[in-house]
Amino acid sequence: MKAGYVPSLRDVKGLPKFHSKKQGRFSYTTNQTNGNIRIESRDGVTFLRIPKFPEGIPVRLHRELPADGLIKKATIKREGDRYIVAISVDYPFEKLQLVEKVATSKITALDYSQSDLYMDSEGQKAEYPRFHRLIEKRQRRQNKSLARKKERAPKDKDGNPIDSKNYQKALKNYQKTMAKAVNQRKDFLHKKSDQITNDYDAIVVEDLDLSNLAQCLKLGKKLHDNGFGMFRNMLKYKAERKGKHYIVADRFFPSSKLCSACGTKKENLRLSERTYTCAHCQAVIDRDHNAALNLKNYGVHTLSDLGFLAEPASV
Repeated sequence: MKAGYVPSLRDVKGLPKFHSKKQGRFSYTTNQTNGNIRIESRDGVTFLRIPKFPEGIPVRLHRELPADGLIKKATIKREGDRYIVAISVDYPFEKLQLVEKVATSKITALDYSQSDLYMDSEGQKAEYPRFHRLIEKRQRRQNKSLARKKERAPKDKDGNPIDSKNYQKALKNYQKTMAKAVNQRKDFLHKKSDQITNDYDAIVVEDLDLSNLAQCLKLGKKLHDNGFGMFRNMLKYKAERKGKHYIVADRFFPSSKLCSACGTKKENLRLSERTYTCAHCQAVIDRDHNAALNLKNYGVHTLSDLGFLAEPASV
């Protein structure tokens, strides 16, 4: 760059990114101003009042809004052939007090598993159904059918293009299929994270670089399907709300290479070795279970150093 040159907006921000008709998100957000967003009930029907729709939109509430809450904004988005409204509410929420003394039996560790989402320190698998694989054939068939449809039908008498009804019908079927897999995945992750945070006082997970794993051709597809990053976020905020301990092991902690029985480190451990065999103590254990036990030991020593462990940690 020459001296004295004043960079333009194009140099600083780059080229503008225009909205895509096919790939864009159909959403609309409006903020609260003098009570223009509110929920009303008339004749047993619930209505949402927002600007541009003063007469109200009939809705079905997922759950009742807090009585002392204040609506801040509402976001309306379209998923397939239905519309979903996400209402942001500001209300007083008191977090539960943090568990001061944690027993070792109330600590669990989760090791990431490609096929089952995770394996805990008790040797139990999540048994993730892999919802995207269940719809792969249907998705491929519907996508092929959609590609063969014409988005625009022949023009009418006045020369105006007509939207193709077959294209819109195929598009809705494709969107329904994809939305169902997304909702099934979220429902499964919410139930699992809620169960874990209810049963245990401390949860230990590993700090994986999911962005690098997703770039691998063999691992990326399963990673995007099981949503382990979303699952960790659910565990974190639910544990904070319930006063539980959420511990993230260091990224360079060798949970898979250590022997959970004697602590010997196995330097050369290939990814294809699904059974861990210790050359020192001759212990044979499942690779993911061994890593989960090491993560639990990591959490036990961390809680012991912080003074939250009920009994002294074993060396």
